[in-house]
Amino acid sequence: MLEALPELKGQGFDQLLKNVIATGIPFNAPEVAVEIRRDDHLSTIYVDLTYQPQKGAQGEVSGILVVATDVTQ
Repeated sequence: MLEALPELKGQGFDQLLKNVIATGIPFNAPEVAVEIRRDDHLSTIYVDLTYQPQKGAQGEVSGILVVATDVTQ
């Protein structure tokens, strides 16, 4: 995720992802402020954010579905 959007570093999204991987508990939050690079400068947008763990046969987290829907007005 940070490779595709390096500007997310330091905004806490990597720690949220690590927590979902470690606990297997989904994370959902409406209208999360995110700074992303658009047109060569940082812009603040708002997203409804979901981290949904995908579990394997043994119940272990085998992947994470990340959905960020832009809800900026």
